[in-house]
Order: sequence, then structure tokens, then C-alpha cells
Amino acid sequence: PVVSTVTGQVRGTITHATDLPDKPIYTFLGIPFAAPPVGDLRYRPPQPALPWEGVREAVEYGPYCPQNISEANEMDHPLKIDVNLPMSEDCLTVNVFTPTVAADASLPVLLWIFGGGFVMGMGSPPGWESLAAHQDVVVVSFNYRVGALGFLSTGDENIPGNYGFLDQVRAMEWVKENIRNFGGDPERVTIFGESAGGISISYHLLSPLSNGLFQRAISQS
Repeated sequence: PVVSTVTGQVRGTITHATDLPDKPIYTFLGIPFAAPPVGDLRYRPPQPALPWEGVREAVEYGPYCPQNISEANEMDHPLKIDVNLPMSEDCLTVNVFTPTVAADASLPVLLWIFGGGFVMGMGSPPGWESLAAHQDVVVVSFNYRVGALGFLSTGDENIPGNYGFLDQVRAMEWVKENIRNFGGDPERVTIFGESAGGISISYHLLSPLSNGLFQRAISQS
């Protein structure tokens, strides 16, 4: 399946949940939702993704953001870091799992914010195909900057900080701009997350930057 976004077309794959093999799920992985936060954009708010020509293959997860993966995988946590994926500062990508790509489907949207103490984590744990298939919803996950690259602050205008939170806002903006073409309803978006993701949910409920980008919220743990 090929879907259009505001920055270009993407081609995904058809997958199936292991516990619901008769229902296809259209999967689009590693779509940039912001420009690479490198060079002059390091320690800066995320900027819109750069457009591309032709059809971009969206069949593999993008790199995860820099972090201590050995520390992450030593934790007793169900959402381990996939060490088979590359790690890169160019990590701001989004993943979409949807039962349909009909623009008039208007399915509810679930936007996942991962946890990990704001120092680790990634938006590509397994299982979203099953959630999309069983609940007939569009599931979106994404990476945001963690650790020093995401939350270091000098306390002044040089590096004011909170770039990880701003990445989350940019991902929500991407959903509002594009999710209709993936079968989702931009006016029925639920953000949900656990641990640091749950804390993020609370901040977005209060932040004027997030106003109008989601309609419901679930803060887990």
C-alpha cells in the first residue's frame, strides 16, 4: 500500500497479528516526522521533516535515539531495546499500524508515548498489530530524544531544554496533519503511555503547546 503524507509518499507492508491471522494490518515504519536533530538543530526544537521525491519505503523501523542500551536491557521491563536496530541522532520517526488505508474510514487513533525514565526507550516494541486488529483502531508509535540530547538544560536561552517533550508535540502535529490518509480520524486521538510516557501524558494535559492535538489521554503507571 502507498499512502501520501505532507512530505511525500510512503509504501508500507501488510502484516497480521499472530492471534488474529485473518485480518490484515497495514504497517508503515520509520517515517520521518521531523528534520534530523543534528548539527545546528541539536539542542533545538524539532523542525518539520524534509520532503522527499518518489515513494519512500516504510518497511523498517528507524534508528532509536542515543542512549545506554545495556542499562535499558538490564532492567526488568517488558519493552526491551531492540539491539538489532541502529542507534543514531537522526531518530525522529513515526510508525503506523492500521486496519485500513481508506481516507474516509475515520478510525479512532491511539498514539503511544514510551517510558524509560526519559533516558532510554524507543517507539518500536512488538504487539501493535494485535491492538490495531482486535480494537479496529489506528496505532501510532514514535521515537523522541532522551537523556542529555532530549532534556539537558543550561537554564538560559542557549539550551533551554525539554526537546524530548517538544518532539512528542511534533509527533502529535504529524498525526493531525497526516493520519486521515492512514484511515484515522484526527479529531479522535487518544495519547497513552506508561512510566515516563505516563508522566508525559500529564504534562501534555497541562501544556498549551499540546492543546487541540488530542482529545483523550491514558496515563499508565
